Amino acid sequence: MATRKKLEDIKTDLMKVKDLESLKKEFHKLKKDLSKIDFRKELTTETNKRLKQAEKNYAQIGKEISKLQKQVDQEIEKTVSFLRKAKTEAQKSVRKVAQTAETERKRISKELKKAGTKKKASKKKTTAKKTAAKKKTVTKKKVTKKATTPRKKA
Repeated sequence: MATRKKLEDIKTDLMKVKDLESLKKEFHKLKKDLSKIDFRKELTTETNKRLKQAEKNYAQIGKEISKLQKQVDQEIEKTVSFLRKAKTEAQKSVRKVAQTAETERKRISKELKKAGTKKKASKKKTTAKKTAAKKKTVTKKKVTKKATTPRKKA
């Protein structure tokens, strides 16, 4: 009860503060008053037990958090290394595909060039063949059928 009364007095004194200097004085006064009070002695045994249990729980939670943080860090490291490997493999695949595409492009362009030169030569040959074929059709003789007589049956 005495502690509660002292804290109430301190609170009312702080409410009266108007400027910075008086605030500093009040804080120094508060610091002295709080150092005189031993909160452990003022607590009941039941409250003291609850405080110790809360401190244990806090320490246990801190340990669990650090353990979980280590696990998360390990998982992140595994994922990052996996992604790095996948990235290098993908880059290799892309390079290989690009290289294959480039060689195919060169091969096709060579074939097109060859086909273009052959096509020009073959055009000359086909036109010559067509004119020769026309001449042959004009010069062909008409074939007449001979009249056939029916054969006698034996």
